[in-house]
Amino acid sequence: PATDHIFIKGIKEIGSAVVDSILVDRDACYVISFAIIDKNGNFSTSFQTDEPGYFKFFHGREYAGMFLSPGDNIQLKLDAEEFDETISYSGTGSVPNGFLALRLLLSEKLEKNQRELYSLDVDRFIIETDSAKKVLEDHLQAFLDSALNINEKFKKIEQARIIYEWTDKRSKYPEYHKYYANKDSVDLDEDYYNYMSDVDLNDPELLTLSPYTGTLNAYLEKKAGEELEKDSGLKETDNALTTVKLRMIKELFSDEKVRNYMYYSVLSGQIKNSGIYKTEELVADFEENCTNKEYIANLRKEIGKWAEFSGMPAPDFTYPDINGDKVSLSDLKGKYVYVDVWATWCGPCKREIPHLIKLQKEFKDRNIVFLSVSVDNSEEKWAKMVKEKGMKGIQLHAQGWESSIMKDYKIKGIPRFMLIDPEGKIINVQAPRPSGGIRELLEKLEGI
Repeated sequence: PATDHIFIKGIKEIGSAVVDSILVDRDACYVISFAIIDKNGNFSTSFQTDEPGYFKFFHGREYAGMFLSPGDNIQLKLDAEEFDETISYSGTGSVPNGFLALRLLLSEKLEKNQRELYSLDVDRFIIETDSAKKVLEDHLQAFLDSALNINEKFKKIEQARIIYEWTDKRSKYPEYHKYYANKDSVDLDEDYYNYMSDVDLNDPELLTLSPYTGTLNAYLEKKAGEELEKDSGLKETDNALTTVKLRMIKELFSDEKVRNYMYYSVLSGQIKNSGIYKTEELVADFEENCTNKEYIANLRKEIGKWAEFSGMPAPDFTYPDINGDKVSLSDLKGKYVYVDVWATWCGPCKREIPHLIKLQKEFKDRNIVFLSVSVDNSEEKWAKMVKEKGMKGIQLHAQGWESSIMKDYKIKGIPRFMLIDPEGKIINVQAPRPSGGIRELLEKLEGI
């Protein structure tokens, strides 16, 4: 959005579940109201809401969380150059919003960067996260003790926010620590997972909290992984982990709204990360068990985006490699091609690099080419990271988000992995990641 515009957006109903919609762009966002800032830096806007709830106030790429109730009349001031540090509220309904502004600054002060936090050994990690949780709890309690007539929904969500930001970090630690500490495994005592005793698996009011849904997804991942280890036969089947997850949702989540959310979260995540390859049975299971019609419609729409690519000739592209020589996808016909679209600024992309290097070693001398295409604007940063990380395979530079590969393959987010057959036809335009199930898929290919 242009920086001379103010946007307000809030919580959107999706069928029988409530989700906090995210502003992506002018077309995709759920905007309740917007206003143009005049030459003096002033603006005003109004809208109707039937009940108290959380909203987001956007100015350009910056935003602030707000809690608004019917009848509120809030005056807001800020310096756009120092957004979080200067935002202040007055008027009817300003008290909870003043708390949210201070709470954000406190959270930023307590927060370590991701690498620093998850590189810690487990005992130190627990001390750090428990300490931050206690500071936030004391801060919230002091506010609740001093403020009058605070909405009960606000109290519940803010108390839950602290708990589930804490449990979300706990649930991420095993995998993130392996990555940041460069370990193949991490040994944790079973009592490490005692934090799950604080988790309510069936509270639909908390589905607007991403740390809550993150915790639920991590818990399901752990339980399904344990179940999968007991069944070596199932472990070898296509999309085994997702299959077990969908089955276990029925056992773990009793609330219908939460259960529907988890069905949709698991299967849409599968399609987002691994495409629609051999998902027919999963989709049938989802449609049989999910009672939220809008989730079903949204998933069908998502599937439709990728179905058109299956078995079609892969759109060709040509870009310079690390030595400046032009390489085309069509040059590689006769071999399977595993394509990685990435960038140096993309955290998830960089987390896949060690897994990709390991995969390349395992499939050395096989009938497959590993082709990485960077969409960095800076050729210098790309070349530097390729050398620093010891990246193998064919390394190409597509120079920017507007490159033809992004448009032709409808790439809206990275990393994106794709698998092309020896005839140059698409096997999977949304292939599993190196850290995921790509090995199993590759081993089943004919002539690899």
